[in-house]
Amino acid sequence: MNSEENQNPQPEPLQPPYGYTPASNPVVSLPGSDQPTPPIPPVPAAAPVQPVQPLPPVQPAQPQPQPVRVENVLPPLGAGSVNQPVNIDQPEPGSPESHTNYQRFADEAGKQLNEAADAIRRGEFISDSVMDPSADKDDRLVGLLNYVVPVLLPLIVLFSESSARRPFQRYHAIQSLGLSGALIVASIAITIVTGILGVIPVIGWVVSALMLCLTPILFLMLIVAMVYYGVQAYQGRRFAIPVVTNFLVNQGWM
Repeated sequence: MNSEENQNPQPEPLQPPYGYTPASNPVVSLPGSDQPTPPIPPVPAAAPVQPVQPLPPVQPAQPQPQPVRVENVLPPLGAGSVNQPVNIDQPEPGSPESHTNYQRFADEAGKQLNEAADAIRRGEFISDSVMDPSADKDDRLVGLLNYVVPVLLPLIVLFSESSARRPFQRYHAIQSLGLSGALIVASIAITIVTGILGVIPVIGWVVSALMLCLTPILFLMLIVAMVYYGVQAYQGRRFAIPVVTNFLVNQGWM
């Protein structure tokens, strides 16, 4: 046993060096100074960082629907005067509202026909004639040709690129087309009525003979009216043709 202890001696504990005293808060002396410096306080541990909570997602504001209010709606064809707003909902056939709309259309059409008949009896083919100072020589010439060469020339004027810049030409082109359409409709109606009455004995013969005599006169009156309208347009005037112009204005075409 003694020999084993001699062969493996226990190490001696380390002694501090000369002039050093271990302490929990060591005191450091500066060279050349007898006063020791104060002990260095321990650095406090940093507080743990709290994780940032994410913000909740922002919900977009829902737009509030605004009520749509429709006022002064132009009436459809046959609804009545343009100055009388009508309901956009179509009434049921046979309802009082439907009867009122048809009655209003019939009254308006009858009023315009009476005005046209009175104007023809007085020899007035136009009304509300005013001078257009913006119409130059080319505008007046095209306005004349719109009535002398109906249908074809008004269509060329309306489909031309300068139509939007020439309101005088466009006005008379639309009015000439409306007049031509009215004459075509009237001719078809007269032909149908004449054909129906022609199958009736005696009455059919009288109607056929009457139409045979009146057709050249009506055709001559039509030519005179078209030339008269063309001359008025060549003078730089805007005018209204009875029934035709009122219908075009109510439809929003002029």
